Amino acid sequence: MLKKIRKYIIALWAIVLLCFWIYLFNHRYIIDPAYFVSMIQDFWTWALFIYFIVFLFRGLLLVPSTPLILVGMLLFPENPHIVFLISMVGIVFSSLIIYEFSDILWLDEYYAKHNHSKKMRHLIDKYWFFAVAFWSFFLILPTDLVCYIAGMVRMNIYKFIAAICLWEGLVIGIFIYGWWEIVKLFWF
Repeated sequence: MLKKIRKYIIALWAIVLLCFWIYLFNHRYIIDPAYFVSMIQDFWTWALFIYFIVFLFRGLLLVPSTPLILVGMLLFPENPHIVFLISMVGIVFSSLIIYEFSDILWLDEYYAKHNHSKKMRHLIDKYWFFAVAFWSFFLILPTDLVCYIAGMVRMNIYKFIAAICLWEGLVIGIFIYGWWEIVKLFWF
């Protein structure tokens, strides 16, 4: 029964993901910077709300957080604190979703079948802080993957969230506030 539900959930997720990318591909004007600027000027509150909602569910749509942070920095250049707060809330929320629903995907069975889960569990338990820190600082690796692995081996959720908040907060803070200082230096 669980396998059947899993197949339906994965199929639904794949359909939503495909529809999202097809819609974005067919409506490219949505990602045009001039369109964003005019939309922001007309509907600042709604744009902030939509940015927040997109950031919350970006992990389910396989959208990396770095481009969304860049979009936030460009859309709300006078409000780096808001961009930082939305980024952190979105990353923590999507990390928790991936952590909690990691057992729905099929990779946990693969690791259990090939006895990788015990080795991975040992490494996560022993080096959890450094594993999440490395993953967060190495921006090429998606944080969502370490969230999936942590959920799959059932890493302590409090340690997991603390590590995500600390390391992602540090990287995003340097990214956003460093950009803000550069903008202030050259444009104001």
